Amino acid sequence: MKHSHKILICLLCVILAAALMFSLFGCEAPLGQRTSHDLKIYQRIAGEHALLPSMDELPTADEGQPYDVDAVFTYYHMDYIIFQSDAYTLIVHYDPERYDYDAERKRVEEKYVFRTTAVYYGVGPHTLDPAFELDGFSFHLLDEEYYTHDSNPMLLPEIRMEVPKYMYFVGFNDEEKKIAYIYFEDFDLDVIDSFEEFLPEYCGWRSQK
Repeated sequence: MKHSHKILICLLCVILAAALMFSLFGCEAPLGQRTSHDLKIYQRIAGEHALLPSMDELPTADEGQPYDVDAVFTYYHMDYIIFQSDAYTLIVHYDPERYDYDAERKRVEEKYVFRTTAVYYGVGPHTLDPAFELDGFSFHLLDEEYYTHDSNPMLLPEIRMEVPKYMYFVGFNDEEKKIAYIYFEDFDLDVIDSFEEFLPEYCGWRSQK
């Protein structure tokens, strides 16, 4: 009986070790996904991240009234046994009959500092362009070096950026008069092969209503 218990314990240890190794090195497909379009989630996360626009910052045609632009939000969560990732996307549409999209785009471009140098991981020749095109949007990765307290101590303490673990993107679609804001976090992520593939796969980019 004692011998059987030892065998069972050994088997359980092997299974647990295999599961751990799989999660660390071989688990690219998520075990579970969750998507939500509840704006309350965005309001909460925007309150915690100074680089995301609050709902109060969105324009309104009538001064003193709540925002009345068309805003679509997507929360995208993925589980990988031990690790997990979260992405928050807000897409704002500016009706040209009511809003000046060009003026709003200029305001957003002046508000943020976009990265202009390639993202380099230090392993081989793997680099990524911080500006890229996807589904009619011109996306820009916010500048990690600028948004650090060592280089800019005036920044708020809740701003956290470490590519590719914590990233912010801003995208412009001039044809459809839309501006997109994306925040992504996954403390275990080390390498991204392509931003154009990363947004749909990890951020649920095409999960909007």
